[in-house]
Amino acid sequence: MQSIWARVLMFLAGVVILAVGIGMYLSPSLGAGPRDSFMLAMNERLGWSIQRVRLIIEVTVLLAGAALGGPVSIGTILIALLTGPMIQRTIPFWRQIMKKPYGLPDPVERQAS
Repeated sequence: MQSIWARVLMFLAGVVILAVGIGMYLSPSLGAGPRDSFMLAMNERLGWSIQRVRLIIEVTVLLAGAALGGPVSIGTILIALLTGPMIQRTIPFWRQIMKKPYGLPDPVERQAS
């Protein structure tokens, strides 16, 4: 049986991989799923940070799931609280990485035109 610390480390590694992956697939601006599209639209139209919008979305989904009788524990709460800040930090990183080899426009230049 695994120790609790091994499970905690595995969980945290999974959350980091999730956030890095979301930042990676959103950075080229080639499309997103419904939740992420809503997150990006709120960020663009209202000027709210990705972190703030994702927190609102995740907490809303968590509360709806709990109201419907779904399981909620510390892992669910941590994912709701941690994914937004990590996604906000990974999107600019991946945009910078993908800008040169794939010729992606700088987001600031795209807004100006």
